[in-house]
Amino acid sequence: MPQVAVVTGGSSGIGAAAARKLTEQGRLCVLIARGEERVRAVAEELGAEWETCDVGDREAVERTAAAIVERHPQIALLVNNAGIPGGGGFLRASAETIEAVTRTNYLGAVWCLRAFLPALEAAAPSDVVNVVSVVVQPFACCQVSTDCWLSTSPTPPSRTWAPRRAPPASTITSGSSKMR
Repeated sequence: MPQVAVVTGGSSGIGAAAARKLTEQGRLCVLIARGEERVRAVAEELGAEWETCDVGDREAVERTAAAIVERHPQIALLVNNAGIPGGGGFLRASAETIEAVTRTNYLGAVWCLRAFLPALEAAAPSDVVNVVSVVVQPFACCQVSTDCWLSTSPTPPSRTWAPRRAPPASTITSGSSKMR
């Protein structure tokens, strides 16, 4: 049975590319995205499963994760990739824009990790990858700090800093993206 990988923001860009690579590696991908038409098209291309969900909505994430975990009680990989652009720079962005970006790009990863953690622990060793992809602007500084790696395996990935111990059987390694 192939290992299951859940990829948020799987309908385009980095998420779709990650899902393609994971599928090539023999993983069964479950793609999550807001737009049904695009996520369905990528899932059909890959022979993957899909769900629509706005990861910034905690209750929607809990419902979606419950449906996925019912089908797949063990999840080997969670790729938190969903994100929306802030645009316009930090000082020019409206409070509403900052709240929307924070809700999706930061809290979306938090809600997904929280909802999928029991299934990740059931599949141990398992991994969580948080992707932070931003255009280099002053607004990016507020998003870069969310880049981290949680792994239930003892070996953290390369290009990371400051390993710290987390709850039993987990290793968290934090890092940050380079800004040019």
